[in-house]
Amino acid sequence: MKNKFRNLIISSAMLTVSAASFAQTEKGKSIVGINASIYSYNVKAKGASNETIARNSSQFIELNYGKFVRKNLLVGLGASFSASQLKSGFPSADISSNATGIVFSPGIRQYFGNNGNFTFFGGAYYSLGFVKTKSEGVNASPDQKSITSSLTAELGMNYFINQNFALEAKIYNNSGLINLTNNSSGLAFGIKYWPQNTTFTPLEESENTFKNWIIGVDVNTRKEKTQNAFDIETTSSTTQAEIYAGKFIGSKKNHLVGLGLGRETNKNSSGGNSNTHHRTIITPFYEYYFKTTKLTPIAKISSSFSIFSSSQYLLYMENSADLGLAYFVSDHFLVKANFIHLGANFQRQKNGPPTYVANQFHFNIFDNSTLGLAYRW
Repeated sequence: MKNKFRNLIISSAMLTVSAASFAQTEKGKSIVGINASIYSYNVKAKGASNETIARNSSQFIELNYGKFVRKNLLVGLGASFSASQLKSGFPSADISSNATGIVFSPGIRQYFGNNGNFTFFGGAYYSLGFVKTKSEGVNASPDQKSITSSLTAELGMNYFINQNFALEAKIYNNSGLINLTNNSSGLAFGIKYWPQNTTFTPLEESENTFKNWIIGVDVNTRKEKTQNAFDIETTSSTTQAEIYAGKFIGSKKNHLVGLGLGRETNKNSSGGNSNTHHRTIITPFYEYYFKTTKLTPIAKISSSFSIFSSSQYLLYMENSADLGLAYFVSDHFLVKANFIHLGANFQRQKNGPPTYVANQFHFNIFDNSTLGLAYRW
């Protein structure tokens, strides 16, 4: 459980306050932000001598605030609350574990290289968390209270889309200060809000209404580390890449219907054992472009299912809804990022004699983002 909450601390450090160029970074300006996620995973094994049931769920919410103490120097504080529930074992010997935690993340950022609506930054954040874990059942661990601590360094950029909102992309490296072997790094995307008006160059109208077809590629990667009631550490990582094609329809050509073909790789390790699974996924989808400016919000609805997979995956289906942004770099090229994701999936997996049936629900805000590049004509 400690490592699970440590990952939530990393998310807290990743998604803290940000700023942008020129008057955006003047002394006295302030920024606020919010991040939230809900996760639920249920597994049932059929065909074993005793049916194994596992349930894992978590909730996370973070608020943060920052203020420029002088031009280009931001000082901020994030506060987050986390909770997780884990139940596993056989009906005759269930083990359950519940954990709650609160994390405080003070930090600083230095901005540089202001150029129009773009600006770059480097920063560092310290996270301190207090976690309480309670376990019940046969061979359950005693109740625990622990303190987690980590330091995050980051380098990234902001792009203002209007007077109050800016996109953010950054790379980060997180190091545990209590357990020095816990290190991680990655790429994160987000969006931030400035209460005060800022200097901003208005967005131009795009040629979106004159295009009919689109092809593109989307990439998504995520990693999770957990620890169960037996102190067995489990690491899971997923990488998805998808190629898609579609057609713009409607009087304004702002409705997109298409089909995607993707490849997903899942890597899991637990208790010294590891395995890798692959599956090929086909996804029909619909997207709606809200505006015809160079940067516009987009909404997406999709339904995915696997057509080829490793021998252990017998069936996989997912329905999802996403909200993000698209930026038309030129008359033909655009980049996209999804920031809010809601999904539910079902999968049937063969693993020896038993067959596992799993249902999963997940909801993310400014987390688990998908980045894409497309060409239209």
